[in-house]
Amino acid sequence: MQKINGSQTAVNNGRIVSQVTLAPLDGLILLPVSTPPPGGNTASMVFTVSLNGKPVAKPGPLVDRQTPLNWAYQVRNTGDVTLNNVIITGRQKYPIFGQWGTLCSIGSIQPGTTGRCEIADNNVTKKYIALVKASSQTANGKQLQQSLKVFYRGESNPPAAATRITLKNAIYFRATEKLWIRAQSSARPRGSDTLTATVQIQGVKHDLGAIRWKAGKGFYQQVFLNIKTRPTSITLSNDQGVSVTSRVIIR
Repeated sequence: MQKINGSQTAVNNGRIVSQVTLAPLDGLILLPVSTPPPGGNTASMVFTVSLNGKPVAKPGPLVDRQTPLNWAYQVRNTGDVTLNNVIITGRQKYPIFGQWGTLCSIGSIQPGTTGRCEIADNNVTKKYIALVKASSQTANGKQLQQSLKVFYRGESNPPAAATRITLKNAIYFRATEKLWIRAQSSARPRGSDTLTATVQIQGVKHDLGAIRWKAGKGFYQQVFLNIKTRPTSITLSNDQGVSVTSRVIIR
């Protein structure tokens, strides 16, 4: 086979057997065509973690130490092959260093979809750091992993409303014109409560304002209030509707 003047000609023993005229190639651009294998071959994922709906990147969200922890682990399949046997594992690093353990399992995730699993925990610490990892595999045995470090910070107990207010003493000292109150706010858990003091003076109520009260079972706090006129009774109450009234002793 030989090429003659832009034509491709078959020659046998010096005789032209067949001849095909070729089109000129000037100005023709040939583009490469890539056809992926059937079923795709790209395995990829994006792993995210949230705590009570908040991101857990450093320094981590503030968490009320009375609120349960709801961890959510999400894996999005950003490839074109199915991810199988998706498992979330973790290892606590602070405050207690732990070993790797399985947190939850998602199963299989189709391309373009997201898998999710959740776990709940009531053990809220002041500070928390852990390493979590999402692992999966494809049908052809390819392993895929992605790790994240997660954080949160536990808040101190916020002010809590009292379940009961105990008014132990209410004594008015005429010489100093001071009202001495000794009372207990049994808030749960131990924290503080805001109590409003109201006194009766000659049948008329007088608001003495709000008092920040340390709360806890068995803990009594005392306070002196300046009152020019001798009161007959006093009421302590909070914004949760808990109240107590006692007669004032005069001395």
